[in-house]
Amino acid sequence: MLKLAINTLVNLFFPVYCLACGKTGEWFCQSCVSKLHFSTESLAVKNNRHATDGIWVVMAPGQTSVEKLIKYFKYSGVKDIGEILGSQAGDFLKAKFKELPQLRFDAVTSVPTSKRRFKWRGYNQSEILGQVVATKIGLEYIDGLQRVKYIRPQVGLNSKNRVNNVKNNFAVALEFEPINKNILIIDDVVTTGSTINECAAVLKKRGANLVWGVAIIKG
Repeated sequence: MLKLAINTLVNLFFPVYCLACGKTGEWFCQSCVSKLHFSTESLAVKNNRHATDGIWVVMAPGQTSVEKLIKYFKYSGVKDIGEILGSQAGDFLKAKFKELPQLRFDAVTSVPTSKRRFKWRGYNQSEILGQVVATKIGLEYIDGLQRVKYIRPQVGLNSKNRVNNVKNNFAVALEFEPINKNILIIDDVVTTGSTINECAAVLKKRGANLVWGVAIIKG
């Protein structure tokens, strides 16, 4: 009863509204969802410097509504946006799997956040996305990676500094055994791919077969 009353007051003074068109009732209305465009390009294909076998970017560039969703999801505590973005990523991947039937995956994981960031935000946005994606495409979600130290945010760093910043920053969780598995790593934003590449590297060292990254937008 008390929770219902609190929710009623919150909705009264801070109503939920579509971040694209302003319509009340949901953070991103179905009309605006139908106007979204998926990306048609991979960010990075495997080469001598990359541990990932490829990185997919879900959304086509230049969609300010998606950038706004990411901002509210990441910095304003609107956790529900993860369901919207994760569902879109799941639809994107289903289409990719039809295009590339030779690609089969065994599990979904996500880029881990630091304890400090988790405490500040209250959740790991990439983990939420990963869980939604896994459910959407019918795969197991595994909390398979962990950070081993706190690092400064990647925002504002150049390509070389981004690589150095995340170096030796990730480890495979003790309870996860990636040997011979094909794994998807989910993140919200990818810029140079250095974070996903570092995550893929530690998975490959532990015996993973294919490792692909998936990010909602390219930063």
